[in-house]
Amino acid sequence: MHRLRLFSTVLLALILLATAGCSLAPEPGDKLTTLVVYYSSDDDGISELAREAARTAKCQMFEIQPEKEYGGLLNKLNSSEELSMEELEDLYSTDFKLKQPVPDNWSEYDRIILGCPIWLDGAATPVKLFLDENNLDDKTFYPFTIGTLDEAETLTTQLSLDNWRTGFAKAESFEKGASPETVAQWVDTLNSEH
Repeated sequence: MHRLRLFSTVLLALILLATAGCSLAPEPGDKLTTLVVYYSSDDDGISELAREAARTAKCQMFEIQPEKEYGGLLNKLNSSEELSMEELEDLYSTDFKLKQPVPDNWSEYDRIILGCPIWLDGAATPVKLFLDENNLDDKTFYPFTIGTLDEAETLTTQLSLDNWRTGFAKAESFEKGASPETVAQWVDTLNSEH
């Protein structure tokens, strides 16, 4: 019995020591400044870039998730495959919903690093819906994508609604499979601006 009590005491001490100074959630009143928000479909590479951006910025991540995944439809369109009637109805549906439209503690963030793939020469629908469903006041957005400079410019124009929405920096374009160092270098330039 004495050994069990001693073992329990030592185990509790080790757990307390290991978690000292660690916080799984922000303390009330803490200012969370940066959040990486991204949407990634299939193997587009956006999620890897988002993870590296969050690691470099030392911040949380939020994945935009539609209730129904549309990445397969996009792949069919990009490869010129024929779509069924049901797929066409899904594609043109206005009943597009997100699993969680607003991130936890959204009002506490003022800088958003936003990962967005290009769909049919424009911003992915889930990202546009996310922006429509959130209060964007007092936030600065730093979008990124995988694509050409022209696609990044189009992304900036679309996300900012042709500069009607304020707070959008010029989108950064990365090559698919961009190195962690390249992403970290970009995030570091954002840190020097902020």
